[in-house]
Amino acid sequence: MAESKQSATPGGEPREPRSPAGGNPAERRQTPEGAATSAARPLRLLVVDDDPNLGESLRDVLTEKGYELVVVTDGEKALGLLREEQFDMALVDIRMPGLDGATTARFIHSLAPELPVAMITGYAFDELARQTLREGAVAVLGKPLDIDHLVKLIERTVKRPTVLIVDDDQAEADALRGTLESARCLSVVAPNLAAARQALTQSTFDVIILDSALVRQHGPDSLVEVTRLRPGACLVFLASQAPASRAPGAAGAAAASADEALADAAQRTLELQVRHAAFAVLEERPTAGAVLGLIDRVRKRMKAPPGRR
Repeated sequence: MAESKQSATPGGEPREPRSPAGGNPAERRQTPEGAATSAARPLRLLVVDDDPNLGESLRDVLTEKGYELVVVTDGEKALGLLREEQFDMALVDIRMPGLDGATTARFIHSLAPELPVAMITGYAFDELARQTLREGAVAVLGKPLDIDHLVKLIERTVKRPTVLIVDDDQAEADALRGTLESARCLSVVAPNLAAARQALTQSTFDVIILDSALVRQHGPDSLVEVTRLRPGACLVFLASQAPASRAPGAAGAAAASADEALADAAQRTLELQVRHAAFAVLEERPTAGAVLGLIDRVRKRMKAPPGRR
């Protein structure tokens, strides 16, 4: 039966949300300076409530706020959808006829362990609600729903890292973008430092992936400028091999001048300093596993209190 509309005590603080996985790649668009940007795909929410009026009301309100909602009225339909489609978060009514919400949430955790589930109820916060929290729900929300509170919960739970990739190797940058999008990240590719500067002055980023070849080409000032424009971002150093030195010829002793040797040493010192200061270092042509591991570390850092980052 449909739940009553009586207000309930939400009860308990939300747990640490799990990061959603997978999804369709975001489309790209070109910025004036040539930076390719991930268009933000709307977050997809699965609403499971036997009261169709509540589901449709949520769809109307949250669609206006930029979310995409799929509404079903029973747990069996929800589980069928989860076997075929990707969602960023589920909102599940605790008490429903047939497969109740607590059991539905349990099956969701089994089918999609990375999917955050928030429970909604028109009853007082009781032992069943506490049980859903113990079993992995990120929150229990009382009816009538406070939309502002719900939106804050959604944004906090499925926060997507934003990544600036500064790399003039298009194939490498595209491979990074594809992996980042599979991890629900939003990314911008800056093929040069001018595009990176523009992106950093127009948007905030959680991560900056910087190709070491650009640091070698432009010197330490380029690194200082990037970190100054976004000091709170996680700086990730994308290692690449320096161009091979020319073998000295018959008259090569003079060509291998002291100045060149000092410049090479300075660049090596700079890269060692960057590696030491960076949040992480990705080797040239990093594997998908290495990139996904990096994003997992970034998400944990984003959840941590500021004093513990």
